[in-house]
Amino acid sequence: MSSTDSDAFIRDYIMANGSTYTREALREALVGAGHDPAAVDAALDEWRARRHGSAGDRRTFGRWAAGVHIAALVAMVVFVLIVKGTTGTGYLGIAAVILGVSLLISWAGTAAIGRALLPNTGVVVALILPVLGALILGGTCIGLMNAVIPTPPRMGTGELLLEEPAFYGTSTAACRATVDGVDISFAEFDTGDQPLVNDTVDGHLVNAYLSTYGGLYLSIAFTPADPKSTDGYWNYVSNPTTNFSTEIAADDLSGTVVFAGLPLESGDPGASAPEPPQAELSGTINWDCR
Repeated sequence: MSSTDSDAFIRDYIMANGSTYTREALREALVGAGHDPAAVDAALDEWRARRHGSAGDRRTFGRWAAGVHIAALVAMVVFVLIVKGTTGTGYLGIAAVILGVSLLISWAGTAAIGRALLPNTGVVVALILPVLGALILGGTCIGLMNAVIPTPPRMGTGELLLEEPAFYGTSTAACRATVDGVDISFAEFDTGDQPLVNDTVDGHLVNAYLSTYGGLYLSIAFTPADPKSTDGYWNYVSNPTTNFSTEIAADDLSGTVVFAGLPLESGDPGASAPEPPQAELSGTINWDCR
């Protein structure tokens, strides 16, 4: 038998029996029948490459299929740490375990299909399913984390000036962005000497809250500085009759609001509290969280 006929016979024999017998059994039968061992090995390698892809392609596919799934897990962790900060660490461990298991299942399934496609499509096309699986699962998890975990506020400074009672204080401002505006919480305003307001407000702490969402909303609260005090509290809240004059940045992260006619909404006179300082407040409040 010529070498050409021998090669053809080897290829036909492997094609007919390759799915039934192991590589070792095929080689032993062909070499035992007198065929060149080198030609048999070359034919077996060629048949395996056609059926399963070359060794290089399989290694490349395996690395990329695993890599894109690992990258999806890393992307979710990085997103939570960067966008949500420390507020997201409580959710991060649980989310990482759930996503990790989901990605492992996705990798096992899509990689098996991709390896079956590899000999006929090549590495790039075979990787489509693993990449899609990782993107869908990773994107879904990032979306859920974004919805579940609150975004930490941007911290800045605030100032409050009241006309009557005469008061000026500074405060930290926590700006939390919403879809259509910003909510700003002002901590206890400090007159500079002590974290208490001056004598004209009778030893009460001053806090404020301002929202630009759906129109301006402002509340200013006076609460006793001493938790054991029997003094009452006063809360002033804006309503449709409150006059506002504003100068607010386009992103709402800084601005100035001049207000007049901020009415007393509620209060508790307490056992020994004086009368509220005013029926209405007028003044200026500003903030900067840029």
